[in-house]
Amino acid sequence: MARPHAQFAMIRALIQKAIAVLLFVSQIVCAQTLDETAQALGRRVAARIPAGTAVHLTGRNLSSSSNTELAVAQRAIDRALRRRTPRQAPVAEVRLTLSENPREFLLIVEVRRDGERAVEMASYRPPAVVTANLPSLERRLLWEQDRPILDVLPAQDRLIVLDPEKVTVYMRRSGVWEPASTRDLDMPGVRDPRGRLLLDGENLRVLAPGASCRGAWQPALDLNCENQPGEFEGGPGPAHFTPARNSLETDGWPVFYAYARLSTAARPLHLLSGLDGRAHLYNQDQRPLAVIDDWNSDFVSACGGQVLAAKTGPRTGLDLVTAYRIVDGRAVETSEPAELPGGVTAMWPMPGGALVVCRTAPSGRYAAYSLTLDCSR
Repeated sequence: MARPHAQFAMIRALIQKAIAVLLFVSQIVCAQTLDETAQALGRRVAARIPAGTAVHLTGRNLSSSSNTELAVAQRAIDRALRRRTPRQAPVAEVRLTLSENPREFLLIVEVRRDGERAVEMASYRPPAVVTANLPSLERRLLWEQDRPILDVLPAQDRLIVLDPEKVTVYMRRSGVWEPASTRDLDMPGVRDPRGRLLLDGENLRVLAPGASCRGAWQPALDLNCENQPGEFEGGPGPAHFTPARNSLETDGWPVFYAYARLSTAARPLHLLSGLDGRAHLYNQDQRPLAVIDDWNSDFVSACGGQVLAAKTGPRTGLDLVTAYRIVDGRAVETSEPAELPGGVTAMWPMPGGALVVCRTAPSGRYAAYSLTLDCSR
């Protein structure tokens, strides 16, 4: 049996350890959103750092969440810690870690200064996503061929197909699509060719990097082409393909690969797929709001405030297309994912959804599908 003074010593040691934990680790609290949680956490961290101290903030993601959440939290904490400091100011090393437990996600901030260490923590739960009874995307095969498909356009009783070498109009006879008219195209060569078909009244427009065509599509193709980029409504403003490249450009905005306009109750938001392969969310004043880095580079607007976006399925390696809403900079699924038989090579908006082209596996043939979403749900 332990002696009384030994018992008191053990109790005193336990109390000291508890006090140390309370000094270094604050009580975990929950806020409504990740941004609010990070802001509140940033203010507590700022209170631990004396005035006149410079801050070096780093982050790491140890959770199952994407790096988008880490970026949102890091920006909020950086705003809370931002301050004016003299040139030779002492530096506090601040490291943000995004972690999780079985119930929630954790933001852990470790501050190291003058040989001392302090820790602040906060927890948050992402917006609940109801996965039951999510609408499905209706997938319908439009066309399939061996050559790459850049775009497909249903037009009345015909089907217009664009590939890197020609545009072809097909007409259905006895239930079979047969070529009715073809026009060879002398388009500038691009490593990863892209192209767009648009109906402009009774005229057909063909758009590609560094070239454009305009003319009639019925009763037979009659196109006039020129080596000039044609503009179309494909970005935050009138867009055109970058000459000799497969990216798109709109004056005053970064070069992008895909674009979606999101209607909101306040002002519209703009989602651009950057050349870094990530989706960047901007407000109307071109201020960056969030980054989504777990999509592929293909997405389009759908149903006003939603986005149809492609990503690679984790189990099959085939691409999935899913409808999303952007909530507090986070992509929240609003449909069941539609699995495609290969990787997406092109994606363009069409009424009620998207035109999606994929290279099927293992045949290597190209297939164009229409994906539609019930916008009333």
